[in-house]
Amino acid sequence: MNLPSAKARSLQPPVAHPATGGPWAQIGDIAVPKRSLCLAMVTYLLLSPVQAAEPEASGRKISFSFERHYTANAFDSIYPFADWYGLLRGSVEQQVAVGATRLTFGGMLEAKAFDTYDIEDDRVLALSVAAERKIGDKLELRGSVGWRIADEGDDLVVKDTIIGLRTATETFVATAQLGADLGHGWALILDAGASRDTPRKTRFEADVVEPILLNPRKDRAELGLRLGHSQGNLTLAGAAGAEWVLAGRQTDAPLRFELARYRAAAEAKYAVERLTLTGSAGLAHLSGLRGALSSTRPVYALAAEFAPIARLTLRASLTAGFDTRNTDDPVASWLERQEVEARLSVREKLSLGIGLYNSWREYLTLGGGEKAYGLYAETSYQLSKPVTVVLRVEHGRATYEDGSHTPRFDAGLALRAAM
Repeated sequence: MNLPSAKARSLQPPVAHPATGGPWAQIGDIAVPKRSLCLAMVTYLLLSPVQAAEPEASGRKISFSFERHYTANAFDSIYPFADWYGLLRGSVEQQVAVGATRLTFGGMLEAKAFDTYDIEDDRVLALSVAAERKIGDKLELRGSVGWRIADEGDDLVVKDTIIGLRTATETFVATAQLGADLGHGWALILDAGASRDTPRKTRFEADVVEPILLNPRKDRAELGLRLGHSQGNLTLAGAAGAEWVLAGRQTDAPLRFELARYRAAAEAKYAVERLTLTGSAGLAHLSGLRGALSSTRPVYALAAEFAPIARLTLRASLTAGFDTRNTDDPVASWLERQEVEARLSVREKLSLGIGLYNSWREYLTLGGGEKAYGLYAETSYQLSKPVTVVLRVEHGRATYEDGSHTPRFDAGLALRAAM
């Protein structure tokens, strides 16, 4: 697929990639249906007299959504090629009581398919099991294990040509949490978690290059502690945590590094009838790359929700902190984000919302960064008790330090159901 010049692009559409693969999409070694399944499920939701089940009675929750979008920038890059895409999401959750232990089994499927530029298609499949058990009146123990595989499309620009890339990543995760009621409004929570992200070899469009490993395997361990006190409408707490990342512990790893992140913060929450305020502020330290990376910065997360009248809700949030999971930088980045939103319930089944956001992301090892802003508006209407239709429009722009920018426009219609 050749990239035409800016002048040519304004006069004619880009060269199209025909959709391939038939009605089935591939997630690693698993095949899942594309449009035929989407249309069948949408028809079923619209025509069948489905009644929403009570979660407490059945212990089962099912959610499904199908969305149809138009985007002005299918590659989310400085080259704005327009396209249409469909987005299918589905999840199921089943709770089972085994004596004093409550087990929750979950599954999730997500598939994104473009009409023209199918090199950007994404698919995700995830399974999880969680357990929860109370030990006496003062202790509660929770744990979970999960598996996830994601097959993600991307692109590489070489001179005037865009080459499609595809990488599958398998993730295993395990978490444990112990909560203790210390009495007199005091509570202690201990958290622990571990995960492994294993990318497979990246495949290139039309096999122009042999598959190669572009991303290292990442082993992650986390510990956290929170001690809090609640009295009336006010909750105060102190929290501390640590995260360690080991990347590239395999023979053919393209990159190897170790990373450690430590954080400590004070937290507060105040809630009354129409106002809720939450906030945390503290310090975080990030180090790694054998001493080449070392940074200590203040971190915070502030949020407010206010309902001045019965049908209107206003929300605002401010966050700043290190991000060790962002793939734009192979190691870590610093993210600051601000967001405001207003939502109005016009009628019992109809609501309107509008919001805007602004963010700054600094790439800690690559250098440079990205400044982004956006404005979005959406309306939702409840067709029946389980089914809701949502129309959303979003416009934004990302600007980089070299002066280039990525325009963003997306308009979509979604059909969502929860049973």
